Amino acid sequence: MIFCFQICKITIFRYREKSYKYLGEYPIVVIDGLNQLHQSWNLLAQQLIDAPVKFIISSREEDWKRFGTGFSRLKFGFVNLEMSYKEAKDIFAVLQKNNLIHEFAPNWQTAWETVRSRGVMIEYIFLMTHGQMLQTRLEEQIQVLNTVTPTNCNDSPAKIEILRLVSLADLCGITLKTNDVLLHVKNTIGFSSDRGGLINSLESEYYLTFSSKFIEGLHSVRSQHLFNLLHQHIASVETAINIIPFIPTNQ
Repeated sequence: MIFCFQICKITIFRYREKSYKYLGEYPIVVIDGLNQLHQSWNLLAQQLIDAPVKFIISSREEDWKRFGTGFSRLKFGFVNLEMSYKEAKDIFAVLQKNNLIHEFAPNWQTAWETVRSRGVMIEYIFLMTHGQMLQTRLEEQIQVLNTVTPTNCNDSPAKIEILRLVSLADLCGITLKTNDVLLHVKNTIGFSSDRGGLINSLESEYYLTFSSKFIEGLHSVRSQHLFNLLHQHIASVETAINIIPFIPTNQ
């Protein structure tokens, strides 16, 4: 039995844990993407330390150091995620079975050779399903933003600034508050159209994750590409200075 949650609710979970135990099923608590939203997960873990409950936690190394360590009674086993040759072949088979291979995608061996030095699954899957590398796709998207047209000339500067802030924050393991980012852009660049529409556009085009409280990038690989592309002519220290006031004190 796998039990996923966003916020630790110990009382409710304790009740469910007893119910599953009664049924002969022992829950596995899954925290996918450890960050500040889950920083109190250890309270639940300590409450259940003598119960037959296991935790599976996915985390970047920086976030684990920040939110996952320091609990002496908890025992951990670590698995480093890297894509192997066999896994690349198996992923291709699944994508092919579901008709998801792009018509211009290279054969899977060539795609594997392209990304094998880093073993990055997100790059490999994007190449197989979109027919191009993720960096190339992001370059095209940024180029479109920088091209003045009647449809994007108003929103482009605001979008680019948000992408700069979020990409750097994501690489540093920092989760920015949505209101802080939007207020900064409003005061420095301004919004010429509805902010809700701009946010929806960034979510769908660049896979940023917005909530009522926080904004973050989807994956450090995407953020690294965006950071490099958006700081070719702008000093990264400028962006760093801009995000310093927005860093939560508990980070």
